[in-house]
Order: sequence, then structure tokens, then C-alpha cells
Amino acid sequence: MAATWKRTGDLRWVNAAEQPSAPLDSTSDTTGLEEAAPTRIGVNRRGAITGLAAGVTAMVAGTGYWMHTRRDSAVTGIGERRILRLPNGALANLNTGTEIAWRIGDTLEIWVERGEIAIQLAGEGASRAVLHAAAIRAELAGGTYNLRLFDQGPRLAVMAGTAIVVGANGFAETLRANEKLIGNASGYAKAPLSSEERAQVDAWQRGEIIFDGMKLADALDEFNRYLSEPIRLADPAIGAIRLGGRFRTEDPSGFLQSLNDGFGIASRRGDSSILLYQQ
Repeated sequence: MAATWKRTGDLRWVNAAEQPSAPLDSTSDTTGLEEAAPTRIGVNRRGAITGLAAGVTAMVAGTGYWMHTRRDSAVTGIGERRILRLPNGALANLNTGTEIAWRIGDTLEIWVERGEIAIQLAGEGASRAVLHAAAIRAELAGGTYNLRLFDQGPRLAVMAGTAIVVGANGFAETLRANEKLIGNASGYAKAPLSSEERAQVDAWQRGEIIFDGMKLADALDEFNRYLSEPIRLADPAIGAIRLGGRFRTEDPSGFLQSLNDGFGIASRRGDSSILLYQQ
């Protein structure tokens, strides 16, 4: 009861870890870094004292439950990115179309509902976190991580640090630097993280997208994550063309110009999309 009283009456505990920390990596764009508002918890002491004799047990139990279930959240729209400094000092970089929630208890817990997030845990206050996504739970030690939710399942990449992951059907695995977890309908598998995949993770945090021999149809699926006006194939036959390059996600004009210059693929605007066709 005394511990709960102190935590509900003294708001300093929620601000104790708000210390500066390093960017997600040396190349990340931290423009627009936001301080995530800490969960504010308090009670009216005068009212609590007045009703102490009649209901202290219920008050303590109810307040404790509320404190441990309350979550804060953040969302990005299509084409939007946000960098949040969470209350314990961890950095969370949200990619396009992402929704997360978090709470601070004995450790930071983060839920990823959709989209993609890069997490940096650095410093005394942000040395550990628990990540929940799809059907996995990952205990993260200090380091940098990237989680993306695909339609077929999650992909957790470890750039630095250690992740202890548990999932459905008794799955348990430890991931270390340059390893990834891939989830799909068949289950989960651990695999090496390629240099190309690391480059793609770094790129989206700078507002870029990289194609390295990807089919045009697949490249459009990736690019359209960032576009309110998607790019479509008017001619499905050109979807097998393989292409490469680095492009800005907020402006597809460079991508469209490259298709025209390199492959003779022109574009025109439809009612609600951009259509590609072979000249």
C-alpha cells in the first residue's frame, strides 16, 4: 500500500528517465524528434484520506491495476514518419502506416499493432524492453532493432543487441546481432540478416527506399506503402522487369522518371492512381 501511495501521489517517477540518448544510428534522420508524453498518474490525496478507512484496500487494488494496464499510443499515416523518445529514454522510429502502444512498469513494454518500427535501447534508463507483435514476445537488451509486420507474419531484425523471442506452439529462440526472425503461417525461423536488409532498414529511416534486382510488381508494393496515390500496372506484363536504385519515398517522380529513362515505361494519372504502361 505504501509503495502504491508513493507512486500515485508523486509524479517524479514517470519523469526520472527522460535523459537525452543517441540517434538510432549515425545516418538516421532525427528531424522532428518528439518527446512522448509520459503517463500521468495521480489521485486526490484529501479525498483518498477521507475515504481511507472505508475503502483503502479497494483503492489500492484498483489504482494498481489501472497503473499497470494504462497504455499510451502513437500512429503514423500513409507517408508519415515519427521519431519518439519514450519516457524511459528509448527511441522509437515509426515508419509509414504504423500504430504502436507502450507503458512503463518495471520495464518498458511496446505493442506493435501494424506497420514498422525501429527501436534503440541505449543508456541506463533504456537498457531493456519487452516487444509484443502478432503472436511473438521479445525481450530486448540494449541495442537497435527493427520490426515489420507483413501480412504473412512478423519480421524482427537485430542490428545490435540480443532478443529472446517466444511465440506460438512453444517456439523459443535467441537472436543476436545480424540475425532476424521470420514468421509466417508455417511458424517461425531464425536466419542471417543480409547486408542488403540492413541497408533497407537504414534507408527507410532516412526517407528512402532501395531496390536491388527486385521485380517491378514487388517494387510497387513496397513504394505504395508510402503513397496516398498508389502506382499501378496498366500492363501486367511489365511487372516482371527487375530494377535497382535508391529513391525518396515522399516523391515518386524520380522513380517514375527512372522507369521511363531506363525501361521505356511511361506513366499517366488515372482516377485515383498512377498507371504504368510500356511505350
